[in-house]
Amino acid sequence: GNGVAIWRHAEVEALLKHPTAAAKCPDRALRAFPPGAFRDHNAATMAFLDPPEHGPVRRSFARAFAPAALAGLAPHVEAVSAGLLQRLDGEVDLVEAYAERLPVLVIARILGVDPASEAPMRALAEAVVAGLEPGAAAPTLAAADAAIARLAALIAPAMTAPPPATLFAQ
Repeated sequence: GNGVAIWRHAEVEALLKHPTAAAKCPDRALRAFPPGAFRDHNAATMAFLDPPEHGPVRRSFARAFAPAALAGLAPHVEAVSAGLLQRLDGEVDLVEAYAERLPVLVIARILGVDPASEAPMRALAEAVVAGLEPGAAAPTLAAADAAIARLAALIAPAMTAPPPATLFAQ
C-alpha cells in the first residue's frame, strides 16, 4: 500500500499534535492482527493505547521504573552481568552469550519466573516481536499468538501472588 514514513522527532510530534491526525492509528494496527491472545495482549500495551487509556498503564510502568525501584534491582543486575561475563570463554558471540541473556534474566527476576526458563522466555519473546513486524505472515502471527498464551502461563503464578519482599534484594 501507499504510505509515508517519518522519523524525525519534530515531524512525528507535529503529526501527533495535528488536530486532524487520526487519533486511533493503534486501532487500525490492532485490526491487522487476527483475533486471539496476541491481539488482546497488544490492545492492553502502551504502544496500542491512546489517551486516556494510555495514562494509567504508563503510570504503572513509571512506578516500576522509578529510580528507587531500579536502585534496588541494581545489585541483582550487576551480579547476573558479572556471572554472564565470567562464563565467556574464547571466541564467542557477545550478543548471544551476553546481550540477549541479561535482560531476559533480569525480567525473569522481576516477574518471579525461574531463571531456568530463560531460553524458552527468550524464544517466546522473539516470536512476539516477529509478530509485530509490518506485514507479518499468517504463520508468524499464529506463532506470536501461541507465544503470548505460553508467556501468560509462564508468568501466571507471579501475577496471582504479591511480589516477594526480596524482589529487589540481591
